Amino acid sequence: MQTVERDGPQALTVRALARDLGLSQNALYWHYPSRTALLEAVIRRGLEELLDQLKNATPQAKALSDLLPVAETYLQFAQERPKLYALMTSPVEDSGMSRPLWTYTTDLLAPFVGADRAPEAAVALWSYLHGAASLRPLLPLKEGKPESGLHLGLQALIRGLGALSESQS
Repeated sequence: MQTVERDGPQALTVRALARDLGLSQNALYWHYPSRTALLEAVIRRGLEELLDQLKNATPQAKALSDLLPVAETYLQFAQERPKLYALMTSPVEDSGMSRPLWTYTTDLLAPFVGADRAPEAAVALWSYLHGAASLRPLLPLKEGKPESGLHLGLQALIRGLGALSESQS
């Protein structure tokens, strides 16, 4: 993961990792038969770390507003580890790697929007967070436009999810 975070995913190869670890390339191929397998391992580990951080942000959400720290943690992860985040959100065959994160998110939202609407709410929340994470490093926010707009949008989304759940009651 250090190679990805330092140099980006394009720098991660079995050969480079073997060299960095002081191993023979053949020894590493035993564990990672291809670059794709190596990248998948890094993505899986990144998803696990993100999930751990999200769970620690709000151990038990009692109100929708308790989701704000979870969302902020997601954005902070993306900001602090941009190359890993880019790899984690790149188009790769998932093979179930993101299922624990998906389950966590839908389980987190279900008490507030209902189990039947939790998948839709999870897609809406992830779409907003991924968009916000992608916009943060871009020039428009660096030109004096208030980053607080991202927080305002997040609050509006959370309130909208709350209104959605209230309309179903």
